[in-house]
Amino acid sequence: MLSACSPPEFIDPCLPCITMVPPSGDEWLHEIKHPGHRLIARRNGQGIRLYTERGEDWTPWFPFVVESMNLLPVRSCIIDGDLVRCDEHGNTRLAPLPDGQSETGASLYAFDLLEVNGFDLRRDP
Repeated sequence: MLSACSPPEFIDPCLPCITMVPPSGDEWLHEIKHPGHRLIARRNGQGIRLYTERGEDWTPWFPFVVESMNLLPVRSCIIDGDLVRCDEHGNTRLAPLPDGQSETGASLYAFDLLEVNGFDLRRDP
């Protein structure tokens, strides 16, 4: 669902739901959830954009994530993940960035590939 401020190319992330018991079985993989910010990272012919789950453009503040996206061996992709910011001791930071400053200690923990080279993968298992 697009908000009034979301760019037209924005894709909503698949948000988690609350459950009493996590699924089990050989088909399931469980990962550590780091405190972070949900992020949609998009690379296409116009460049690379980093969007929050509400469609806000955070591209200017995370140049190393943009640089890393540029190194991927694809023409286009959309990655759904968490942007995790850590201090020099490895502690997670959730505080807002100071006005006008970019972040160098951020990592994108990718957990879903939504599109690659023009192929929509959202319906694939």
